[in-house]
Amino acid sequence: MKVLYVGEEDFVGAEMRKAFVEAGHDLTSSADGAGRPAPVCDVLVAFEPSPAVIKELVARFRGKAGHLVHISSHRVYPAVPRDRPWTPPDFDALADTLDSDIAAAGFAAEVAAFRAAEREMRLAVRGRMPWTVLRPAMIEGPNDPYAHSAWFVNRIVDGGPVVLPDDKTLIYRHVAAADLARAAVAVAGQKTAFERTLNVVSRGILSYWGHAAMLRDGLRRSVGFRYVPAARWQAAGLPLPVGAQAWSSFIEASPLLTKLRWEPLDDVAFLAHLARHLEALPRPYDRAERERERALLAELEPAGETAFRPGRAANGAARPKHWQLCGWPGQPNSLSLRAAPEPAARPPVPLVKTLQIAVGAVENRVLRGEFDTAAAPLVLGHNALVEVVQSGGAGPRVGQLAIPLAQLPCGDDGCAECAGTPLPRNPGIDCDGYAFSVHPVAAEHLVRVPADLRRAALLAHPLAALLDVLAGPLANGSGQVWVYGVGAEATLLCWLAEEFNRSVVRAERTANRHNRFATEAHDALVRMVAAGTLAKPEIVADFGEMADEVAAAFNDVLAADGLYCGWRRPETLDEAFAFRALPAGARTRKLLDEALALLRKWSQWRDVAVLSGPGVPLEAAWDGFAASSFSQAFVTVEA
Repeated sequence: MKVLYVGEEDFVGAEMRKAFVEAGHDLTSSADGAGRPAPVCDVLVAFEPSPAVIKELVARFRGKAGHLVHISSHRVYPAVPRDRPWTPPDFDALADTLDSDIAAAGFAAEVAAFRAAEREMRLAVRGRMPWTVLRPAMIEGPNDPYAHSAWFVNRIVDGGPVVLPDDKTLIYRHVAAADLARAAVAVAGQKTAFERTLNVVSRGILSYWGHAAMLRDGLRRSVGFRYVPAARWQAAGLPLPVGAQAWSSFIEASPLLTKLRWEPLDDVAFLAHLARHLEALPRPYDRAERERERALLAELEPAGETAFRPGRAANGAARPKHWQLCGWPGQPNSLSLRAAPEPAARPPVPLVKTLQIAVGAVENRVLRGEFDTAAAPLVLGHNALVEVVQSGGAGPRVGQLAIPLAQLPCGDDGCAECAGTPLPRNPGIDCDGYAFSVHPVAAEHLVRVPADLRRAALLAHPLAALLDVLAGPLANGSGQVWVYGVGAEATLLCWLAEEFNRSVVRAERTANRHNRFATEAHDALVRMVAAGTLAKPEIVADFGEMADEVAAAFNDVLAADGLYCGWRRPETLDEAFAFRALPAGARTRKLLDEALALLRKWSQWRDVAVLSGPGVPLEAAWDGFAASSFSQAFVTVEA
């Protein structure tokens, strides 16, 4: 196709040229044809055009351009806290409104311009040519003029501690400029994208800590983070790391892009590459500002006002003696740390204190409301590491580490706690979990953890769930196992399949040459099976977010007696294939004991603990959801 690009040339423009040329298209830019009559083109791509530019383009290219791709911005969305990400239907660009919160923040002109450009495009182009609007999240890349990540990289390279504003409610998203360019290629000339507005965003959800931690890890620097209250940060006149409009970038990816075979880069790999680039070619920054940040930290620490110190709340007050970590099912932004009543001793039931609480796919699903759970505050923690602080007599001794069962009743006929509980209960999912400071847990519900497995203990529940569902099928066959996803569960399944001498293929939408968690491209594998150069898999496990897409392909690729397993049965999976849903954790003590034994065995030659962490402070629990996608993140209560 012949493509004309209109917009800046050094950042997004350079990626547009590269992406379209690599896809086999002929791209010219507005600079290439300045002063000449409008050329005939198949696709006209306009990056952040003003209303005047839109009007001019429509007038010049009427009858000469087959498709207009208008790249707008996430800034059309209001910059206000949200329980769920913004989607295109949430905001109608034709509405001539300007939110008072944005006007008050001084963004009126900028936001109004983006909204007016979309409005002008829809009104001016109506009936004249097909159009598509792309609304990218915060755009990042090596030549980013806003240098969002450079704010963090400069401070990491300068040496710790890196001082961050404590705004644990703030979450935002970004997208690589290269991904945005490939999204433009994906929609160019596609009739299914005509008259559509699409959000373009990476997979990750960022917070200040998560963003900074991934950049730090990419630089392989040992730098710590310290926190000051956001109110004190702003009172000192310090600019926020990614600007005051970060909330508007909390957007949801449009499914149509996935159907068009577009996929974003891996966040961890992208930010590691970006961090190294910004280290090699540092951006200038205000060192006086950096000193003001340090001075503010030095001023507040003696007074106890700094945030996220273990045992301290964000406002500097002592953490409640007794606390509980709660969420409201169906409200993703409802995670909160609350005071809890003092636990009542119930001899002979032991009292335990919680040391670590897993946060990951299960907690995300709880907060999104995917489980059949009552709409009431729920204490989270289906998977926790606890320590016995008061023995119940014949039960575990004081100081013993343990992990509680994830499903009740426990099946022990002598368990008084489970008497009269015929229906299964899942702590942290449909009843209160283990995210309490101190609480009673029946000795029958505690599985002892050896001290040498302390760092890997939270892997026992996901591994036990895999043993529950897949140990039988793995033992009774010999064919390939294909594993989708990059989480700890995916790696545990790869190791488990190897335990049964199965050949394992780890796959994702695109190939990823990560040094520990490399993946093959899904489409390439499907083509190899179709060509007869790769055997059909007997088992497919999907721990990612491409269930329907993958399942549709496997209606032709999966072996006739094959098994598909994952969080849910995909709608596109043929009824002829068996499906097994993964439980959130171990159903029995026996499975947990088997999982712990396997983890101990593997730890003799594998770095099992690499799949556990990072541990985030209790008061920063939100940051656990922004941690590395390759491991089991957890909230730590330990100092």
